[in-house]
Amino acid sequence: MSNLWNKSIEIGVDLIDEQHRELFERFDSLINAINMGEGSDKIEPLMGFLGEYVVTHFNDEEKLMDKAGYPEIDNHKILHHDFVKYFSDVSDKIVEDGVNDQIAHDVKKKLFDWLWTHIANEDKKIGRFIDLS
Repeated sequence: MSNLWNKSIEIGVDLIDEQHRELFERFDSLINAINMGEGSDKIEPLMGFLGEYVVTHFNDEEKLMDKAGYPEIDNHKILHHDFVKYFSDVSDKIVEDGVNDQIAHDVKKKLFDWLWTHIANEDKKIGRFIDLS
């Protein structure tokens, strides 16, 4: 289990909670690789997996919202789109420049904080909506 994961952000939908745990496991591996000073050869594959997994997860989450008739789906999709763009930009910088202090900070702070905040705030709303439906 990831050191970053906390049951307090479970939303109560098994598939989504499982995917969130996997995201945190992989982010934990990525942060550990950065902290250990691993090079791009270790970090790029982790970023590649995360980039693909995030898109898969967001698609699954959006299908769930659509099926449930979630009223805030359009705003939620915008948040997903913005995160994918930001993540892609950070990944591109790693490929171009390697891992420097700024990229390490972005990954460890900005990406993680966005993910945690998004799940704890926005995704929890989905869980509550589905629970009430």
